[in-house]
Amino acid sequence: MNKLYKHKFADLYEMSSGISTKASQAGHGSPFVSFTTVFNNYFLPKTFPDLMDTTENEQETYSVKEGDIFLTRTSETLDELGMSCVSIRDYPGATYSGFLKRLRPLRPDITYAKYMAFYLRGNLFRKAMNNNAVMTLRCSLNEQIFSYLNLLLPRHKEQVLIGNFLHLIQEKIELNHRINTELESLAKLLYDYWFLQYDFPMSSAQAAALGKPHLTGKPYRSSGGPMVFDPQLKREIPAGWEVSTLQYFIANDKTGDWGRDEPSGNYSERVACIRGTDLNALNGAGLLKSPIRFILKKNLNKLLIPNDVIIEISGGSPTQSTGRVGMITKHTLERFDDSLICSNFCKAISIK
Repeated sequence: MNKLYKHKFADLYEMSSGISTKASQAGHGSPFVSFTTVFNNYFLPKTFPDLMDTTENEQETYSVKEGDIFLTRTSETLDELGMSCVSIRDYPGATYSGFLKRLRPLRPDITYAKYMAFYLRGNLFRKAMNNNAVMTLRCSLNEQIFSYLNLLLPRHKEQVLIGNFLHLIQEKIELNHRINTELESLAKLLYDYWFLQYDFPMSSAQAAALGKPHLTGKPYRSSGGPMVFDPQLKREIPAGWEVSTLQYFIANDKTGDWGRDEPSGNYSERVACIRGTDLNALNGAGLLKSPIRFILKKNLNKLLIPNDVIIEISGGSPTQSTGRVGMITKHTLERFDDSLICSNFCKAISIK
């Protein structure tokens, strides 16, 4: 990319407002682009999760075509304002929400949709958007703000090369997300079968005890595995199982330690500190670094080892953060140059 050219955003796109709808129209009818769909995607998905009952005239006025850009036009916070999503195909019959603005390209020889999807989500444009937003009780984006904004773009042919490359990467990321979601669903289903319905694979010893060795590997309960009533749980459990508490399996209980930002006095031991907010990335093997802290030498007994379980015991939300769990593996430790601890908003336990 040799040179960037400055363009008035309003010279390259025509801005239009979305459709105003009633609750009775929602949930049936034609495809509908919602605020949530735009906010969560760089590109419009092939099918929309929302429907809206609209007329043919409305579908013509509020149409969704290849090259269109949709921006969130109102929000309670600046971070959610002007978030973009690009259409790379036509969507016959589709309309879009009144909480969005549609930008239809006037100069397709200057802009390329796939490149614009990443440009508008980049730090440069996001900063410009935040600086020009109107804030009263809510943040809002209007055509006057649109007229102030400039774009710094390479030549069209360079946009095509860059946009196509980044789009391929984005598709791979989304595919990996779908695979991870599917694997998580399978894990939950397997857990339900094995530990709630007790249809885990029957062992050879269990099958032999029943005098039916051919049942080895078959679902335990469905295949007639013996069940006994447990008075504590007030339900049947597999014969040979017993009820216990988590404490029985804990070898060591480690409190967290936030230490200090810089080495100071006895705070001399450098460590990386896993916070509650890191646990989702930790579970997904995507956590590559955490804040560096300095702790007391006497607290090195809090260092994490393989198979330690971290539990977030305090967080900003009782439903979305508190109680999050992650496990330290050998591979986790190998990804870090520093020893690991957890923060003092978490607790780590070593399993027997």
